[in-house]
Amino acid sequence: MEPARLHLEITESVMFDDQRADPIKILEAISALGVKISLDDFGTGYSSLSYLKRLPIDTLKIDRSFIMELERDADGQALVEAIVSMARSLEISVICEGAETAEQCDLISSFGCALIQGLQHRPADGRRRFPPVPGAHERPETRHGAGRLGYGPIRPQSTHSLVTQTTSS
Repeated sequence: MEPARLHLEITESVMFDDQRADPIKILEAISALGVKISLDDFGTGYSSLSYLKRLPIDTLKIDRSFIMELERDADGQALVEAIVSMARSLEISVICEGAETAEQCDLISSFGCALIQGLQHRPADGRRRFPPVPGAHERPETRHGAGRLGYGPIRPQSTHSLVTQTTSS
């Protein structure tokens, strides 16, 4: 497998847990191989804004705790919008985790974040499906992606999660 097709997802807590290891050196070595790196659960652990500037990460995954009540939480909206803007300035892509409603997806999209990950509500028959998206082909359920919110054209990812990309309106 080509290293560029591999996407390593590391949580903040795991990366900063071991004080004997320098996470920057480790991630720089992994990145030098061509492997893409995601920082998962951003905002819940030990992260420092200075690390965002120094770490060779390709994707920042905003933790679902920031998204859960987003439509009713003005402070949460301000934080998510600021994180998306900051990451964009640093040329880091952003995935918002835990979006479960169309309203959350619309808000996230309005902040300039095109990648959204979340659970889809089950239809009455109990099966999980992707809702139809104009201009996008339907995808079969996958073992790891079943039930993910298909709120836009699906962008293939090499991570264990299915990630969708929103459409601009």
